[in-house]
Amino acid sequence: MTTQYPENPLTLKYEGLEITVHIQDGGGTISTNFERAEIPELYKFLSTGEEDRECYCGNCDWNGPESKLDLPLEEVDHLHDRLDAGSEVIAGTCPECAAGCYLQAVNDYDESLASATAFNGAVDAIESLILAHACAGIAIGSAEYLAGVKTAIEAVSQQFAEP
Repeated sequence: MTTQYPENPLTLKYEGLEITVHIQDGGGTISTNFERAEIPELYKFLSTGEEDRECYCGNCDWNGPESKLDLPLEEVDHLHDRLDAGSEVIAGTCPECAAGCYLQAVNDYDESLASATAFNGAVDAIESLILAHACAGIAIGSAEYLAGVKTAIEAVSQQFAEP
């Protein structure tokens, strides 16, 4: 037996959760108040090139913005002599010792980006499942169903919690 929803969109509230489902022919949309993980700010501009990226020297203690490098990557002579096969490519040369400098974000933010992306993907999957259930006529407004959704959200949050 399928459930018909007289309210469209249907808004459900349960112990802090808020879910709004709008069912249309062949599908629908969903919005929730489920929290998403923040994508690290440094990675955002690493991806888009909109800001001066932070670098560090592989030889001395120098750290600073990419704009302060002695030579940017494009101007480094004999780059093939400075790199080993499979090694990380330098961003340019150090203003203090002329050794290779690397982007800080590549080393420090990959793990947190992967975790944030996986967490957000898990939350998206729960939302997609709720929408699919609503479109299939399952009674997503029942207290039992909503308690199950809350448990799933809590489990995902716990799985990705910082130790």
